Amino acid sequence: MTEKVLTKPEMTALWKALLSPGRAAKIGATELALKIHREKWASSADVMDLLYLMDDRLDELRYQFDVERWCTLFDIPQETVFSRPRNRRGSAYGHQSLSAANVAALLIQLQRLGFRVRPHELVNLEMSRIEREPQVSSSELTVYCYPVSEHKMPPVTFPTEDCWRAVRRYRSVKTDTGYKLTGSLDENSEPVHVEIKAPKYREARLPKRATCEGCGYQWMKGDPESSASHRREHKKRMRYLEPGYHPKLDGVEITDGHVFVNFASPKWMHSEMYSRALAFNREFHYDFVQWDYVNPQSDMMGQGFLFVDEERRLVGACAFRLREGDGKSWWGLQWIWFAPVHRRTGLLARRWPALRQRFGRFHVEGPVSPEMRAFLIKAGDADLMEYGNVEEI
Repeated sequence: MTEKVLTKPEMTALWKALLSPGRAAKIGATELALKIHREKWASSADVMDLLYLMDDRLDELRYQFDVERWCTLFDIPQETVFSRPRNRRGSAYGHQSLSAANVAALLIQLQRLGFRVRPHELVNLEMSRIEREPQVSSSELTVYCYPVSEHKMPPVTFPTEDCWRAVRRYRSVKTDTGYKLTGSLDENSEPVHVEIKAPKYREARLPKRATCEGCGYQWMKGDPESSASHRREHKKRMRYLEPGYHPKLDGVEITDGHVFVNFASPKWMHSEMYSRALAFNREFHYDFVQWDYVNPQSDMMGQGFLFVDEERRLVGACAFRLREGDGKSWWGLQWIWFAPVHRRTGLLARRWPALRQRFGRFHVEGPVSPEMRAFLIKAGDADLMEYGNVEEI
């Protein structure tokens, strides 16, 4: 939570309330929480009643901290809620309200200050709905994470204007809920800055950017969501970076160590072509992926080849495209890519004559990697990199 500035009267009232002992919750809090969940909304009066029933110190603070002020401090939105008129042409009257999830988030934040509120009832009621939602608001996210963040959230700090100029001494106390309250006091022993730390809070190590040596994926090490994304992506990438036996090749015609792919080929072949085109794109930093996987039937000018080794592994791929210009047509080699573990093993050299025989003097389109340039020079085909040396169709 970002730091919010309090007025001196607000700071003094909050400090005194937190130093005073909390009282047991009154009967009726659970029923009111159920009512708010059932109706999905709570008026400001309902919220204040709920706070009074849970910790009457909050009721004593109502003149300095009403519902609107608490919501401002914790960035919790209020909305104008209307009673639906029976007649669409009739008038509608609304009032400021909080959604049930926002009320639960407010209770969590007040517990975070050390008050004896219990968000659990409303959190549990709202959780079943939130867990079904693919996207959640900030308050809903707070509620969703509450089972693992209770009493562990980062410290809350409240300053007053120009507080550091007035600091004379410090005072630390522990509330009856276990929260550590540290106040910076002025010459009159009045608080000008307060920090409230949860009893189970531990400063987490910041996630660090890391790059996987195996798949090349970048993620934030130490962040659970980012690490999960890396695991998913790692599994997908290693399928073509370190390919194994491909069962779908059984029964497929393999000629000169490759499988021909065009617009009429099965979807899985286009998926394999796209994966390797994407790998080429990542490795050589192209602006776009040079193979259409979504709608391959619309692309009749491209021809692809999936390279297969003796163990029926898809070790690489390449794509040719029919080019037209200046009244002539020719073939262009758009890209060619082999899995790193299968490079410098003679795979391309053994397949190159078949490609030359099929496409003639095609154009090897740039930019050309140093390794490919060296291969073309060794094969005596360096002139294929020159646009003017193509063979017209």
